[in-house]
Amino acid sequence: MDYLSRDGVVHSLDLATTAKRKFIETFRDLVLAPRRLRYKLQFTGPTGANAVEAPIKLARQVTKPTNVIAFTHGYHGHSLGALAATAARK
Repeated sequence: MDYLSRDGVVHSLDLATTAKRKFIETFRDLVLAPRRLRYKLQFTGPTGANAVEAPIKLARQVTKPTNVIAFTHGYHGHSLGALAATAARK
């Protein structure tokens, strides 16, 4: 209860928590800033579909394409975007 009351991570999809903020600040200070790297951090969801869906959405937002190319005979997850990039008919 003490950990939870200190805003600890309570599940894998933690949103805005103190633990997450501390991780981001530490990563920035110890890894990125000393190397003068320009960066953006992205925390994807816990599934492969999220890992596929996020870059598709990002690419479409940045480049404004009308098509997405995907490898055949691969399963990319069970979200709408990931299923659209899957070759299986079912």
